[in-house]
Formats: sequence, structure tokens, C-alpha cells
Amino acid sequence: MQYINVLEGPREKRPVDVIWSEEGLAYANRNGINTSKLIKVDELPEPASNPGEAPLMYYNEITNEVFYDYVPIPLTSEQKIEQLEVQLAAAEEAKLTTLEAVAELYEMMNGAK
Repeated sequence: MQYINVLEGPREKRPVDVIWSEEGLAYANRNGINTSKLIKVDELPEPASNPGEAPLMYYNEITNEVFYDYVPIPLTSEQKIEQLEVQLAAAEEAKLTTLEAVAELYEMMNGAK
């Protein structure tokens, strides 16, 4: 059993702020931490492993369900550079292919005269 604290938001999609275990809840109660707004959940779902995305946990007050939404993870500077290098290489390859086609056309047209 676990307990969650949720932030303000629409009733069907409130962000989960903190997850408490039974031991954590007992510690909080012993030390005077207010736990009155915690929501008891039997089980938390496992997030999907979506490359390039981070899971954000939400709670639906209407259905009493915990779920995830996924947001893109920003690329690091190194990843951006790598991505741009791949795009540049592809553009250079396309440029060479175009130049070869133009040269072939030129040869065909001059050879036909």
C-alpha cells in the first residue's frame, strides 16, 4: 500500500507530487507532518518505457486511478550536434545524387547533338 500527495489541477488530471510508503507515512505521523490530504492507493502502475519521453504521474479523482502522461525529453547539446551531423550528411548525399543526375542529363543532351 502506498500514499500519494497530489497538486492542484483538474479533477481528472491532478499531478502526483510525492509518493509515500507505509513506513514513510508512519515516520511522518510520528514527527508531526500533516498527512491528512494523502490519498491511499493499493498499487501504482509501472510507466511504459518510451525512448525520448519521460513519464509524469497523475491522479484522476473521478475514477480514483493513477496514470502517466509522457513528455519529450529535451536533447542534450551532444545529441543535438549528433542529430545535425546526421542531417548534414544526408543533405550532402542528396546534393551529390542531384549533381550526378544533372551531369548525366548534360552528357545525354550534348551527346544527342
